[in-house]
This record gives sequence, structure tokens and C-alpha cells, in this order.
Amino acid sequence: MGEGKVHLINNGIDCDKFNFNPETRAKVRKALKVNDKFVVGHVGRFANEKNHSFLIDTFVEIYKEKNNSVLVLAGDGELLDSLKEKVLRLGIKNNVLFLGSRNDINEIMQAMDVFILPSTFEGLGIVAIEAQAVGLPCYVSDRVPEAVGITELVSHVSLKHSPKIWARQVLLDNLSNISRRSYIDEIKKNNYDVNDLSKWMETYYINLGKRNSM
Repeated sequence: MGEGKVHLINNGIDCDKFNFNPETRAKVRKALKVNDKFVVGHVGRFANEKNHSFLIDTFVEIYKEKNNSVLVLAGDGELLDSLKEKVLRLGIKNNVLFLGSRNDINEIMQAMDVFILPSTFEGLGIVAIEAQAVGLPCYVSDRVPEAVGITELVSHVSLKHSPKIWARQVLLDNLSNISRRSYIDEIKKNNYDVNDLSKWMETYYINLGKRNSM
């Protein structure tokens, strides 16, 4: 094809919704009763490729070193019951919150302190883009495309490493209590804002229609 014939359009997120807000963070943490907790978070359906069992094992290692930690899981799926059984068996029921499917993920993410995505497969991992927008340090597997790392918040960690090594990296990176901020400017700069993408597409098709009518 000739130059300019192909345009790559990213999957976008609503940056206005995922703009970090300290007041929203405080409100949601209070509602979830995690005010004084170190909140490890994940969003995704409970399916094999999301690797929740590995995530729970990683959380156990985090909890051993930081006993005010809680794991917040938003999503639903066929593996939910078996994962609840695993949590019960490991004796961490009081430290794991299963929130189910939510329509307020943008607010739930505000309450988190770190985001872990140990997937065995991801097309992109748009949820990690959302997590970056709200300023969350993200630990994603080496099966998640490099393209997801559009800010310095993303660390790719090999699934060949043990849960203990994953936990060690999370804890080492987050002991300094770095101040939280929004990263929506970086997200927009990399063309992931759905509103900007919609405007671009509207302009593109209007101009295309004009050219075709000549």
C-alpha cells in the first residue's frame, strides 16, 4: 500500500474518568474498609489466561512481609469459586476482597496502591493502560505486550520467576511511598484517549467523504 494508506487506531480509555483524584481515593478506601492497608489490585475475568492462582501466590508472599496488605479482585468468571476455595485454604480470606463485576473500575483503581497483571496471554492489556492513568505502579508479565508500557510505571516481570521474586520486586519498589499523581497527559500523548480518538475518526471520515465527492 502507498504511504498514508494505513492508520493504526489504539483501543482508547476515557481519560477523564481515570484521572487520579485523592478525594475519590479516600472515599473508596473508606467504603472498602482499607484505609490503613497496602492495597494490591487486579481487574479481569476469572479465566485461566489471567493467572489468578499465581497472583494469589504472589500476594501471599507480599502479605508475609507486609501484613497490612489486602488483595482487591474485581471481575467474575468460571474460576471464581475455585479461587475463593484457594483463598480459604491459604487462610487469607480476611485479606482478599472479591468485588465481582463492577461498573466503577475507574474509582476502584483509585483505591489501589499497586496493580499486578500476571497474564499468560494478553492482546494488549488495556486494563494496564487504565491503571497507569490513575498513577498505579504496574507489574505485568512478560506475556503482556511491551506496547502497554507507555509510562515509567510499568515493570515487566518474567513468569519464569517465582511468586516470591514477584513479591520482592513489588515491595522493593514501593517502600519509598512515592507520591501518587495522574498520568493522563502521558496517556493522551500516546493516543489512548477515547475522546481524542473519536474526534480524530470523525474528522478523518468527514475529510474522506469530501475527497470521495470530488
